[in-house]
Amino acid sequence: MSFKKDFLYVDNTVFYVDAAASSLTLISVLDVMRDFSINEYANAGRGMCRRASNVDLKIESVREKVAKFIGATGREQIVFNSGATAGLNMAAEFVARDLDSESIVIVSDLDHHSARLPFEELARSGKCKLWVCPLNDNYEMDLECLREKIRGGNVRAVLISAMSNVLGASIDVKRIVDECGDAITVVDAAQRVVHGVMDVSDFGCDILCFSGHKMYADTGVGVMYLKNPERFYPTKFGGGMVAAVAGHDCVLSIGAARFEAGTLPIVQIIGLGTAIDWINSIGFDKLISYEQELYNYLRSELEKLNVRILSPVGASVLTMIPNNGGALDVGARLGVNGVCLRVGTQCASWLHRYMQVDGSLRVSIGPWNSMEEMQRLVEIFKKVL
Repeated sequence: MSFKKDFLYVDNTVFYVDAAASSLTLISVLDVMRDFSINEYANAGRGMCRRASNVDLKIESVREKVAKFIGATGREQIVFNSGATAGLNMAAEFVARDLDSESIVIVSDLDHHSARLPFEELARSGKCKLWVCPLNDNYEMDLECLREKIRGGNVRAVLISAMSNVLGASIDVKRIVDECGDAITVVDAAQRVVHGVMDVSDFGCDILCFSGHKMYADTGVGVMYLKNPERFYPTKFGGGMVAAVAGHDCVLSIGAARFEAGTLPIVQIIGLGTAIDWINSIGFDKLISYEQELYNYLRSELEKLNVRILSPVGASVLTMIPNNGGALDVGARLGVNGVCLRVGTQCASWLHRYMQVDGSLRVSIGPWNSMEEMQRLVEIFKKVL
């Protein structure tokens, strides 16, 4: 079985195994975005004509789909933006309003640059202190150390990576959130969102962010979940986020609208809804089972070669380092042979430093890949290594 027919992926000279960086876009997503752009396009929240009203209805329909997809209690908790990076930066700005120089923000070496750097910048400017939570033997945040730090007081926020983009193993988010007390919990779910059902209500987190381009939709659209939108104050101001203005005073909109100043990525939002429909129609069980079959074969074959695999068994990526030669050199040679994979520190420098690894090669499979491709991929690895 293969889902290749659902994607525009026909070049047999290229092996696209870089899904963790950006998935390929579904044909159905491209079709619906093109049709909408040609036949239905109008700005949202700006007009009274039938076409503009239709756009508003479509956006709210997708908002409802996203809410159900991640287990939110209501669509007003779903904020659209340009991607996980935008959402995580906004989350840091939310947190910054209540910080002082003695406040503590907890991060870990699992974090992606986009998640941790905004908080690093807050600490660099003297607005808080960063504490890096140690990792346990399973490369997860050490709960005992976290618990002790929380008990010490003054912890205002905790950053949680729901899945490392280097190791590809899901983290027990709820278990971590339960230890965080009153601290604002910010979850980076960019890698996790397409690898199994998420239930934000069960997680209990305050903020969660992910991007559409990781889940077969287009680039330029992301989602921020807010457990309680009224708890936070907007960081961006403009059209659509105020209910009324009188002189120098304004009344902010309630719910998601207060964080969506300006024109939304309307076309991409429509496409995101179609991507969710496709995932729901196939089911995570089938998608995960299919991809794991390919990963299991690839892992068993690569283990015979001159590489050290960093990802645990059952992970959603296959990250490795060559025993002879640098990752960049081997990655370049693989690229010449048509292999599109990720090379370097994967925007996760802290984890590579923690593992004492200069750089790595990451294969991340998508539903467009096939077993035949994996077999050919192994032959290329053999030749290059």
